[in-house]
Amino acid sequence: FEQYGWGIVERIADKCEVDFFLYGNNQEWKTRHKNVIVKGRIDKDLMNEEVSDMQAGLRPLDFDGESEIIINSVLRGQHTISRIKYPYVDSYETEEDLIKLLNDLPNKKAPNFKARNWFLKNLNQYPWVSK
Repeated sequence: FEQYGWGIVERIADKCEVDFFLYGNNQEWKTRHKNVIVKGRIDKDLMNEEVSDMQAGLRPLDFDGESEIIINSVLRGQHTISRIKYPYVDSYETEEDLIKLLNDLPNKKAPNFKARNWFLKNLNQYPWVSK
């Protein structure tokens, strides 16, 4: 749980005005917060359907490769938040920074087209990828 940042969510949830949906673990996780919804491991298609209607994707890991959560969230035009810095994606250094970013989400009314367009242009643009 801690590896994927669930502990961070548990520490900050009561300071945030957003709901958190936690996906991807088979073991039971108990939360004490009404705004933390533990979904656990569910069918991937169902998860993708559910998260497609959400405003943001959060990836609080600082040791990640190019996460599927980041890519899917950005390509949906969501307001992705990552511990790792990516172009046009909000990132943070401290939990206080993260709380500010999360609490600012209700003020974001339009999709994040800057990040989406940048990733569409640059995703898989490696010398060994031929068209």
